[in-house]
Amino acid sequence: MSHPTNYLRDNVGAGSHSYGFWYALPNHSKYEAYDENVCPDNAPLGQFKNNRAHSNGLGGLWISDDYIPKTYPCLTQTYSGDPSDPYPSNPLNIAEFEQFTAYKNGQVGAFSGRVGAVQMLDFLTVDNKLAGIEYYKTWDIIMGIAKVKGGYFIGR
Repeated sequence: MSHPTNYLRDNVGAGSHSYGFWYALPNHSKYEAYDENVCPDNAPLGQFKNNRAHSNGLGGLWISDDYIPKTYPCLTQTYSGDPSDPYPSNPLNIAEFEQFTAYKNGQVGAFSGRVGAVQMLDFLTVDNKLAGIEYYKTWDIIMGIAKVKGGYFIGR
């Protein structure tokens, strides 16, 4: 996916060389469609729910670096100094990846690069080679907003 506002429900991503589902989100649209007013790396998530990925070379789900969903994707954020409302002029928009199942992938069930308000809810990961879920880094946001909640993680 090159823009997160798509709706992915009840799909299977299996047998790829890399990832079953890959959110590769550029700063702006590319090539002939380039538009500085389109900012996929900060756009809200449409929906990612009840998808499955198995037997992929690297992983089931990859959310690429710098996915920081905001209310106004192309506007910058200015920190207010108030931890309870750090970005009042451009609030964070929580991206909920829900009910994902990943098994028998070459490295991880789900991986996120540097992300903002991304939540992985009710995931089931089974028998992935290295890890069930891996966050690389969470962007400077309210404590506890980027999280893994619910689900089951079963190793080898």
